[in-house]
Amino acid sequence: MVFVDPNGLCPWCVGAVVGGVFDFAMQFWRNDGNLECIDWTEVGSSAALGAVGGGLLNCKKSQGCLQRG
Repeated sequence: MVFVDPNGLCPWCVGAVVGGVFDFAMQFWRNDGNLECIDWTEVGSSAALGAVGGGLLNCKKSQGCLQRG
């Protein structure tokens, strides 16, 4: 491993979970609970965007969240 997360908070993980769960919940609600209508590509995209957003926000706050390990 070249980079490590020294504080162990994994902001990307948190952002991915929040983004994916929120998108899934909104689709589930809009489709009256029909799981067959869930667009899993959209859920995955929201999770990926949440991961990027969470990571960038944390790096901005802490002036660099990864250090060379």
